[in-house]
Amino acid sequence: MTGVVDSSANLATVVGDSETGGIVGYNEGRIKLSRNDGKVCPDANENTVNAGGICGNNEGAVVICTNNGAVGGESFGDNIGGIVGTQSGE
Repeated sequence: MTGVVDSSANLATVVGDSETGGIVGYNEGRIKLSRNDGKVCPDANENTVNAGGICGNNEGAVVICTNNGAVGGESFGDNIGGIVGTQSGE
């Protein structure tokens, strides 16, 4: 495990084109008990990849997390998800 994010919250709008998340963009560790209420990539387009409410690209663990924010916009890119954009971890 390379890092731990516990009990974090986001209320802000987060923008980006790659590996964008409400809590973290890229995770190899653990994200636990965290919550996103902000928008993630509201202006997503065909170039947007790996966007998620909690994590954009997860290769670790996401445990007991909640996303209430909108992810993406009218024109989605690739790997857009409510919790994670792309998942290869636990």
